[in-house]
Amino acid sequence: MRILRFAMIIAACLATTATTTTAEEPTYRIQLARPLKAGHVYRIDGQSTMSAVFTDYDGGKEGKKTTQAMTLRFVADMTADKVDDDGSILLARFAVKTLAMTAGGETNDVLPEGTIIEQRKGEVGVELLVGGEMLDDSLAVPLGELLLGQDHVSELQGLNPPLPVAVGESWPAVLPPRVRKVFTDMIEMEEDKIDTIEISGKLEKAEAAPVNRTHVVITLGSADQEYRVKDGDSMKFYGTTTFHLPLEPTSPAISWDRQITMIMKSQDADGNLTLAATMGQITTVTLSPVPKD
Repeated sequence: MRILRFAMIIAACLATTATTTTAEEPTYRIQLARPLKAGHVYRIDGQSTMSAVFTDYDGGKEGKKTTQAMTLRFVADMTADKVDDDGSILLARFAVKTLAMTAGGETNDVLPEGTIIEQRKGEVGVELLVGGEMLDDSLAVPLGELLLGQDHVSELQGLNPPLPVAVGESWPAVLPPRVRKVFTDMIEMEEDKIDTIEISGKLEKAEAAPVNRTHVVITLGSADQEYRVKDGDSMKFYGTTTFHLPLEPTSPAISWDRQITMIMKSQDADGNLTLAATMGQITTVTLSPVPKD
């Protein structure tokens, strides 16, 4: 379903380096996802759980209710074969360790261990192929969003604050172009309404040695803001992504977790409610050096 697929797409990555204005109040420069170099090999370990409740209405009265839930687990060794000048992946290979989907109480392997998934940079998001054939959207969409946004590094600069920030500081951010495209293409939201969507960043915590890590939260949307979309439908969308980032600016060993909620309501020409959908997603991803055998 289009609105469930929409809830599975949005993603972005950040990175940080530290500066200090005084000994009492260090500040940290926030910068976008860690650029990769050709030949880099890392272990990606991710899981995303998506749930949805759809309620039909007839004449404004609540009717049938349908619940869906799915969890995707993905562990693979990634090799960056080709990158551009910004460090965005143009071509990468994933040697699958685990790729399994759980739905209806059953867990099944989607692809066997040892399968090679090829990632190519697309116009929006990534293209994923096995044996030269594109993966079906039912797998490519949830899998693609676990790949840490390393395919479009430069366009996400709008998430960064213009100056270094101290712990507790917030800043207004700019919606990445790929996220805007999701709103326009999949939800058919008008450009002026997209501009009203709230997005901000905050440096929640910084840990000194031996941890040497910062924790940055990006907030998108608001539980209190309702947006009108096509045909009089309405939508609420809100979520947070917390990035756990090494202070070392060249280290791509990041992790992040995200929680998203989206509520959509459809009406008929008379203004009667016909469908309500509540969707949620919880995602965790870690990128780290490949463990030694």
